[in-house]
Amino acid sequence: SVGQVFRIEATTNLATGPWITLTTLTNYTGSREFIDWSATNFSHRFYRVIAFDTTPVYPNLVSYFSSYGDWVGQGLSYMTTDPTEFTVTGTAATIKVSAFGFDAYFDAPDADNLSVGHYPDAVRWPFNGSAPGLDVAGNGRGCNTLCGEFTILELHTDLSGQVDRLWAIFVQYCECNLAPLSGEIRYNSQLILP
Repeated sequence: SVGQVFRIEATTNLATGPWITLTTLTNYTGSREFIDWSATNFSHRFYRVIAFDTTPVYPNLVSYFSSYGDWVGQGLSYMTTDPTEFTVTGTAATIKVSAFGFDAYFDAPDADNLSVGHYPDAVRWPFNGSAPGLDVAGNGRGCNTLCGEFTILELHTDLSGQVDRLWAIFVQYCECNLAPLSGEIRYNSQLILP
């Protein structure tokens, strides 16, 4: 159901394991499908999905999942719920999130302000012009070009126009054809999906 949290695990040996966690994700759409981009190295792979009884609510979260073949994240996963381990800066026009040595940028099309909603067909910030802008890079790696999308689930600014609450999810594909880097960011979030 929408808002439920799942852990997806995989193994190449159903009898003996070991079971490896591919990702933990929140179901925002009610879909029963997922894509395992890391399966290209295996001829057979078995999966199990573990649903948590309750949805953990983190007001602060940065979670990045780099699929096998993603240049930027090198196939690694990162997660923190400690707000001292990341920063969120910027206005509703352009938001910057720094964590784990990566900087993530979310930018509105045509120099407008971002708002709650889905932003498909995102291209590399700051060269996005009339398209939504997205760029996650760092630790010496970035995309020359990228394709992606992001969704802003919550966005609030303080009296000076600085972002003080955020919930965003994203996926980017370096060069528009490499494996995805996806993630979720929550900053002082007060929103709970029903």
